[in-house]
Amino acid sequence: MKYIFCFLLFVLSTNFLSEAHAHDIQGSKDYPLIERYTGSEIIAYKALPYDRFNLYLGKNASADQTNASQLLEGTVLRIVYRIPKGTTPQNVYEYYQSTLNKSAFAILYQTTSLLIGDNFDVITNHQTEEGIDTPLTRNSINQYYLTAKIKDRFNNELYANIVIGEIKQNSKWRCPWHPSNVGIIHEFEAKKGDIIAVVYLIQPKKLDNKMINITQMQSYETDHDLMGSQDYTNIKRYEGSEIIGYKNISFDRYTLGLSNTLPNSDFSKTLDLEGEITRIVYRIPGDHSSYEILQNYKQTFLDTKFQILYETPETITDTNFSTFVCTQLGEAGDCPLKQADLNQLYLVAKTSDESGKDIYASLLFGNIANNEIWNDTWQPNNTTELSPTEEKSGDVVVLLDIVRPHALEYKMIPTTSIPAPPSPP
Repeated sequence: MKYIFCFLLFVLSTNFLSEAHAHDIQGSKDYPLIERYTGSEIIAYKALPYDRFNLYLGKNASADQTNASQLLEGTVLRIVYRIPKGTTPQNVYEYYQSTLNKSAFAILYQTTSLLIGDNFDVITNHQTEEGIDTPLTRNSINQYYLTAKIKDRFNNELYANIVIGEIKQNSKWRCPWHPSNVGIIHEFEAKKGDIIAVVYLIQPKKLDNKMINITQMQSYETDHDLMGSQDYTNIKRYEGSEIIGYKNISFDRYTLGLSNTLPNSDFSKTLDLEGEITRIVYRIPGDHSSYEILQNYKQTFLDTKFQILYETPETITDTNFSTFVCTQLGEAGDCPLKQADLNQLYLVAKTSDESGKDIYASLLFGNIANNEIWNDTWQPNNTTELSPTEEKSGDVVVLLDIVRPHALEYKMIPTTSIPAPPSPP
């Protein structure tokens, strides 16, 4: 049995987190090794079992002064604190320095006197998949930045990343980070002079593969699937998923995106196909990142002899792929993932059937930004009524398209083959 020093196990555990404060967002708590600054309140909170985080470590010594960074993958805890007027960013910064030192963290990078005021909020804004604005983004001064690491005696690591700044002017911030069991999306009022501290805790770990097939599922696990829908043969679903959209089309055209290097969905290389298309839309409730779900599907594909043709590059964290994917079947209107939804990632893979014919899989992943109702326009062919689905903020939606290329089957018949209508009586 692998023993792990206690503090590394507490990132997502509620049993060992300190008591919540009265004005904190519901479901949030402090991390035990990093106590809050006196008078702080938690205005945003999110704990993810798996995500990636690009840890900023200052500038390289090279002439071009590029950013030095370290890519981490594992559990990510995010806490945003608001400290009312009456102190300064420097005081809060020095407090966190002292707190980390007391907890035996080793400082990896910290603000120097020459860097005070740098846009560290913009840097950290793109360290996670979401690329979401914090209350500091484009509305703060006197920013400080601090990142540190601690190891236990088994060499397990925990990283802390903290950004601090002062609000420049009164503004409102719509909180995108909250526990999944909190259905309310609240709007926070940031007042001029408030101090904001954005704290990330990252514990690197390996991915837990949670893909399952229909034979591993209990009957109650498919009770919420759209009537008439089903998983595609040999492609597993993520544990806890439900099918909220399903459509099979015998023949249509479809374009796969295979290469892009810029943060948009204009692909420099594409592949045009024609044939049978099956579209399956899954909803995954709970606290998950789209990156975690993508990596689960990718591992399943690699295990079942799929070839990965395209995966969203690490450098692209805020691209909107929903329009490109959803309009493939001429459905430009009501897509389960909108342009405003978060963490959109795209994956394309290829395999072949027993007879050697190609099969392509296109997958779009994203986190729902706002609670909303999706009126499903993708229904089994024998379904006549739309099935509205409630999408909650933080849910992951997976849009899976399976394309089996084949030639058009010509079904036009001469008019002489059409029986004449019966004569009127």
